[in-house]
Parts: sequence; C-alpha cells; structure tokens
Amino acid sequence: MRLSWARAALAAAGIERCVLDVPRHAVEGALGVFPLRRAAAEDDVVSAPLLVERALAELDADGPREGG
Repeated sequence: MRLSWARAALAAAGIERCVLDVPRHAVEGALGVFPLRRAAAEDDVVSAPLLVERALAELDADGPREGG
C-alpha cells in the first residue's frame, strides 16, 4: 500500500518514476530480503524523495480508514 501511495503522489506531481527489482521481489515473496526500490529521473532526484516522504507521512498520520 505504501508503494502505491508513493507512486500516486509522484504521478500527481508529474514526476516520472520507476520501480526496480520487481522480478526479484516477486520470486522471494514477502521475506523482505530484496525490497523494492524506487528511482526517479535525474531532474527529480531532489524533489522526488521529499515528495514521497511527505506523502507517506500523511498516510501514516491518517491511518487506516473504514470502508477502504
């Protein structure tokens, strides 16, 4: 859920993004040995992590909502 939230925040800001290690992560399952990594274009290398941090902080602050 957190990765989806981060993707949505980046897309809303018009920042191109890429998720790395998807095939490896799918093979190893939920063990957490190979976590997914996000990458952004060189032009967004400063703003993208700040935007993701802010979006995830908002998600954590809101907590789960009923009905979704």
